[in-house]
Amino acid sequence: MKHKPFGTLSLLIIPVLVTASALVFDGSIYGVNAHPADWLGFAPAAPFQSKGLSWLLSAFLHLNFTHLATNLFVLFPIGMLIERKNSPRHLLGLSLLLHLMVLLSLMLWQSFSSLEGKAFLGSSHFTLS
Repeated sequence: MKHKPFGTLSLLIIPVLVTASALVFDGSIYGVNAHPADWLGFAPAAPFQSKGLSWLLSAFLHLNFTHLATNLFVLFPIGMLIERKNSPRHLLGLSLLLHLMVLLSLMLWQSFSSLEGKAFLGSSHFTLS
């Protein structure tokens, strides 16, 4: 292996920390009194809710630890393969680019067909209804 798996480990640790600390987020700061998944999940109908925090945090915030564990179990080997072939920076950039492309495609989908107020979170873009 050419590189240490810092990118893969970062993509494992950050979602665990964000999901575990989600209840610490005080929604009243942002004028919202709801579960963090409701206001930090990415809603294509309102892409700039929560002052744009959902663009970044929706990739790392998961609905529950089962959702988180499933994503980590599936994505860990893929991350290791990409990181071994390229670099940690490449893996992190690819993850961010893929997440932004999915969010943009959800916004495009919303313009042609209603997603009925659904919000998306996690790296699998799990749907909240």
